[in-house]
Amino acid sequence: MKPVFQAKLSGRSDCLRASLASIFELNIQSVPAFEEMAGISWKKALSEWLYEKGFLIAIGDHPLDNSFYIGITQFECGLTHASVFQNGREVHNPQPLPENHQYVEGTLKTVWQIFKAT
Repeated sequence: MKPVFQAKLSGRSDCLRASLASIFELNIQSVPAFEEMAGISWKKALSEWLYEKGFLIAIGDHPLDNSFYIGITQFECGLTHASVFQNGREVHNPQPLPENHQYVEGTLKTVWQIFKAT
C-alpha cells in the first residue's frame, strides 16, 4: 500500500479513487473517476475495472482476511468517506486535510474487500 491523496476536495470528492490508487500503488490518474459517473453505473464500472486487473470485490460488514480494504466511514461533519483499512484500523485517510475531516471511531458502515479472481 502506497498512500495517495485525493485530488478533489469539494463537490463529489475522489476519496474512493485515491483509496484504490493507494491499495494498487498507482497514481490517481490511473484509476477511473468513478465519482463522476451517474447512478449505479459507477459500481458496474468499478467491478469491470477491477476484473480487468484480475480482481473482484466483496462488499460486507467485516473484512474477509487481513489484507488492505476500503472502509466506508463517516466524518465528524457527517459526510460519507472511503479510506484504506487493515485489521479493523484505518491505515490511510486519503483526505489531505485530515484536521478538517477525522474518521469517527465506530462509524465503519461497509467493508469493500478486493481480492484476486481465481
